[in-house]
Amino acid sequence: MWQALGWNPVSADVLVTGVTSDSRQIVAGNLFIACVGDPQRLRSFIEQAQAKQAAAVAIDVHQLSLVDTCNFTVPIFGVPDLAENQGYLAAQVLSKPSDKLLLVGITGTNGKTSISHYVAQACSYLAHTCGVIGTTGNGLLADLKAGPNTTPDAVSVQALLADMQAQGARACAMEVSSHGLHQGRVNACEFDIAVLSNLSRDHLDYHGSMEQYGEAKARLFSWPKLKHAVINADDSFGLCLLNQLAKNVHTWTYSVRSGSASANIYATNVRFNQQGMQADITTPLGNIQVCTELFGEFNLSNLLATVGVLLAAGFDLKSVSQALTQLQPVAGRMEKTILPTGVIAIVDYAHTPDALQAALQATRQHVQSGSLWCVFGCGGDRDTGKRPLMGQIAEQLADQVVVTDDNPRFEASASIIEQIKHGFRVPEAVTLIADRKSAIAHTLSQAKAGDIVLIAGKGHEDYQEIGGQREHFSDREQVAIVAQELAQ
Repeated sequence: MWQALGWNPVSADVLVTGVTSDSRQIVAGNLFIACVGDPQRLRSFIEQAQAKQAAAVAIDVHQLSLVDTCNFTVPIFGVPDLAENQGYLAAQVLSKPSDKLLLVGITGTNGKTSISHYVAQACSYLAHTCGVIGTTGNGLLADLKAGPNTTPDAVSVQALLADMQAQGARACAMEVSSHGLHQGRVNACEFDIAVLSNLSRDHLDYHGSMEQYGEAKARLFSWPKLKHAVINADDSFGLCLLNQLAKNVHTWTYSVRSGSASANIYATNVRFNQQGMQADITTPLGNIQVCTELFGEFNLSNLLATVGVLLAAGFDLKSVSQALTQLQPVAGRMEKTILPTGVIAIVDYAHTPDALQAALQATRQHVQSGSLWCVFGCGGDRDTGKRPLMGQIAEQLADQVVVTDDNPRFEASASIIEQIKHGFRVPEAVTLIADRKSAIAHTLSQAKAGDIVLIAGKGHEDYQEIGGQREHFSDREQVAIVAQELAQ
């Protein structure tokens, strides 16, 4: 195994039955990958691995001189640039699980979760069991396990893929974040299909500029052995990306614009109502009609991306058409609840300016006779520049706006709300209710039959971060509670 990687072991070859980079999860027979900078902590981790009967420990080759390997009975291996190569090492231990799966990588600022779930739902419906890795959990759809990040660490990614394969999965739809690409978390993943949903302002506190943010996303489309690219032709970054693709990568482009010259998959004759939407879809293989409960034009875009993935995967058009009728909204992604009063509540994860704009524009298309309400806030200790932008967007696109908390973290709630207010032309027309529970209850009780209330920002999340503590809170649960109260 080690020679195949081009790395020479310090000790004799050993039998490895599993791999982890988390010292708390070491079991007998594991290779423990100790990607730790501090020498004292490194020695402590090696001691833990030895006590738990790990088969071996991998450390960075430059740290071998800091560890007296003679003092340990567990074999210790030095690996060049371990931080960059830990994914490859884990993949080798686990027999390269991504080689045995149809692996779809989905990147973009918004839409990753919905597209990944739609792909997994459709593939599974077509007897091609598909797991997901992403924001709402990892694993097969019926048994998702929560994870700390959109894209887990490099070792966990390989372990998740191996677990899915062992459970009978034939495919995996993975959300690939810009952080994950920049930090090498998906190294050793053999992506067959790469998807770009869009690129808009987000994570500038990490990447520093939109240019660097885009460069991180673009890495996925120059992946070795990539076969297909599915790209949003309505996105300016997507159009630029088309010119950078290798000639051997088959391209599928999609658009919600009828007859788009840049797209080979596009929608026509789109109709929105309070039950969902209908559309005709043109593809290189022919035309299909779709009727879905999904809400919003951007969900139509996500659905078209799903069509591109399914066609790239080799499914015939009839099967694709049948699978689209089975798609269900993802938890916290334009998730609809009809209240006893006739009010429709929509819970969505929109937490960026572009996402909020898209969610409001999409929801507006379904408003037939009433008003559009928007409940939202902005996270603390994050990009402050987007706060007035989101205020401006909410005022322009909603009839009624309620500003509230959304994970204030270590910032003062009043300070965040004040910065949001700077985006309003008429701030006195906006309702300010810092407590999110009260804000949701107030809005849903004030809305009338035919109104639609968009509750944006948290989506599937079931916590509120305040002062370093995570308190249980769920927009979805609050909507259900209010609905129950109104029914009495």
